[in-house]
Amino acid sequence: MLAAVLVAGCSSDSDATGQGDGAPTNDIARILGGDTARPSPDRPAPPPPPSPTVDIPLGDRAKDVVRAVPLEPRHWGPEYQRQEGYEEDSLARFVFGDDCTSREDGTMPGAVANLYRYTFSPTASGLEQVFAVSGATAFDTVDAAKESLEKVRQDAKRCPSQTLAGGARLTSVTTDEHELADVDEALVMDAIWVDAKGERNAPYVWVMARQGSVVVATLAVDLKAPDVETTQEIAFRGAELVVQRLTAKMKEK
Repeated sequence: MLAAVLVAGCSSDSDATGQGDGAPTNDIARILGGDTARPSPDRPAPPPPPSPTVDIPLGDRAKDVVRAVPLEPRHWGPEYQRQEGYEEDSLARFVFGDDCTSREDGTMPGAVANLYRYTFSPTASGLEQVFAVSGATAFDTVDAAKESLEKVRQDAKRCPSQTLAGGARLTSVTTDEHELADVDEALVMDAIWVDAKGERNAPYVWVMARQGSVVVATLAVDLKAPDVETTQEIAFRGAELVVQRLTAKMKEK
């Protein structure tokens, strides 16, 4: 089983402004009203609009939000089943020591609610061949949520080989930014997962995305995958769905 597999799961374009590609900005200003479209010494530019207030779910609402996000087996596919220890709501923090081995160390800073669901797709004989995990963590501030992603980046850079709780290992760990609609930032971690006995290994893809103060994640480990692309497809498809579910939940009043 893979219940301990997790370690705790748009750039700007200058051309979009109409500059840098020869766009006739002065002509556009004149069409919109000539000099009245531009600030003058007697008419200072208006202040920028205030940033929208971030909706930060706390207390019971935070618990309600994170429960609405993780995928059930049917969302992954008709063949998926619950793993033993299907749901995990602990706020425990796992950190990597100097030896890059994961150990429990208190609680996740700023976390107020957390829920992950663990599923798998079996072979005909019942053995696990694809693990699929999804979840959400609500933090009490946006900064705390940002820091949770930054910690993953730092750990991957410092520890390209990692030993997880339970003895499973990750090798060739890398991270990269990921484009995903309706989120403030997204990160993908690629690695090779090796079971505790060293008998099985497979591509490991963990996608994390932050929307305000809530971080969602999906993880796929495909023991039958010929390469990482099929594993990425599972994880990315799951990530799109958990973001959709979070967005819908956050719109509820």
